Parts: sequence; structure tokens; C-alpha cells
Amino acid sequence: MIAAIFLLGASPQPKKVDKVSLELYQGTFVIRHGKDVERVPADPPAPKPTLAVVFRRNAAFAVWDDRGLTTRFGEKSQSTHLPEIAVSPKIFRRNEILDTIKKIKQGSRSKNASALSGSARIATNAYFLVRWNEKKGTPWAEALVRVDLTAPHSQPALVGRFEGLSTGGNAIDDKLFLLNGHLATVVKTEDSWGLATYDPATKKFAYEPLGTDLVGFRRVDGQTGLFKEKSGYGTTILGSLDLKTAKRKTLAEVRGAATFVDSSSPYLALISSGDKAKVRNLSTGAETDLDIDALLRRVGSRVLTWPKSDKPSQAVLLDPSRWDVVATWSRH
Repeated sequence: MIAAIFLLGASPQPKKVDKVSLELYQGTFVIRHGKDVERVPADPPAPKPTLAVVFRRNAAFAVWDDRGLTTRFGEKSQSTHLPEIAVSPKIFRRNEILDTIKKIKQGSRSKNASALSGSARIATNAYFLVRWNEKKGTPWAEALVRVDLTAPHSQPALVGRFEGLSTGGNAIDDKLFLLNGHLATVVKTEDSWGLATYDPATKKFAYEPLGTDLVGFRRVDGQTGLFKEKSGYGTTILGSLDLKTAKRKTLAEVRGAATFVDSSSPYLALISSGDKAKVRNLSTGAETDLDIDALLRRVGSRVLTWPKSDKPSQAVLLDPSRWDVVATWSRH
């Protein structure tokens, strides 16, 4: 029955692998291979949100949390949501400022920054990519702000704006990173998406467009990112981005919905259309059919999959190189 649910028609014949067992014990899948034991919660807890970002140098602190941006030097501290930036002529045109003032009066916007899209430190300077959201939650502005951790009573300084808006969406996110000595983030503009940078040495912003309709982006490490975009002819594209060279590579292009399973290598894609789903190894091209509601978790070099349920009744451990079955479990 397990094979019928998880590995439909096109799947390879199950291949037995000695000394690998799979069972469910008190809500946790337990995988044993010789003396090695790995455990995967059947209902993993949601990731805990980041509550604060802190930069420190001796007695100087720069902190972003629910108070906004707080600077502290010794015993003296001050907090701000940077309301003056929302209507600053340094980064907004006159028509933009007038539009913002109108929407503030209507109640759909606030001068106060509502979120942090990312942060980074270069030497003794802490940088914050601060975000303003509409009342309904949609981002409408971001600004790069600097705090000098060497200057007593230093005020947050407005640096400027990146082209477009980052992909940050959480109250505190990590979309700002260091790249070749610059601050960088992947952004979306009205008609493109790409890599935006700021050079602290020259105080210049730059932008390199890389595509048109970005759906999602995640960094794997300091060198690589994974992107998902829609093409102009209705397909979904999954690809990798070399951040240091700004070169993109298409890994898959499919009709229907597609998403990366996670950020680990080899990259795996979950592809679905209607009531059908499959998972593809983007390195080998091998794929296998799945139940439409299947959950997947990587366990070392293998993949564990089971139907979404409060009380799972079956599970399969797979080798993603060719999707051979390594072990199975079912409730008797």
C-alpha cells in the first residue's frame, strides 16, 4: 500500500538495503543504520522567530527589536522607529512624499518603520535595512541605516535606498549580507529583479538586473543563492545564482507549481500540478511520484516522506540519487 501511495507507476523497483530500519515512536520517526540513529519529528515545531538583532562594541550597542532601533552608549540609550525617514527628501521624490502623507492621513501607512529586512556589520559600523509596511502588511519602502559604534551618542544615520525592495517579509529577517566588501541584497523592482549593492568606501549604490518576475529567493551560503521565478509564457523556473559573479543557472523549468525542498545539496524540487506531485533530483534528473499531500524531510543523504496527517500511518525512506526505497514503515 505504501508503494501505491508514494511511488506511483514510474518509480524504480524497491531495493533492499541491509541494516536500515524505520519506525515511528512517540511521534518521532526513528531511522537506524547499524549503530547510527537519526530522529525526525512527524510534526516538527514551527521555527521560532528572531526577536532581536544586536551589535556591540565595548559599551556601545545597536539593537533592533520591538522598540525599533535602539542605540546605547554606557548608561544612556534611545529608541526610535525612524519616522523622519518615511518622508525624507534625501531618498524620496516630492510626489512620493506627498503620496505617503496622503496615505498616512488615510490610515493605510505609518511614518514608523515596522520591520527589519536585514542587518550586517562592517568594521565598527552596524547597518540596518529597515522596512515600512502598509497597514495590510505589504512593504512600500526600505532604507539603509548606519550606526557608528565608535562615536558616543551616535545617532542612526540614513545611508540611502537600494533599487527596489528586498525579499524580506518577517518582522526581523536576514536579507542583507556582505559580498565582496559591499552590502548586498536581492531585490524586486517594478519590472525586474536582481542584485543590489552598496559600497561603503565609495558610498555608491548599484543594481544588476537578473530576471523579470521573482517569486522567491534564499541564500544557501556566501557564494550561492536559489531563486524561483515565473516566465513570461507561464512556466515556473527554479535556478541557482552565483552571488559573487551575479551569474544565474536554470536548474528546472516546469508547467505547474514547483519549489525547492530545502537548501541542501543535491537540490531537490517538489513539483505539482492538479492532484499530482513528484519530487525531482535536480542534479541527476531522477524523479518519483508522490502523494499530493506528502511531507519530505532530508535525513543525511536520504529523504524521508510520509502523508501529511496528525497520526501518520506510513512512511518511506528514499535514496534521492535514483529514488530507490531504502526502508519503509506502516502502522499495523
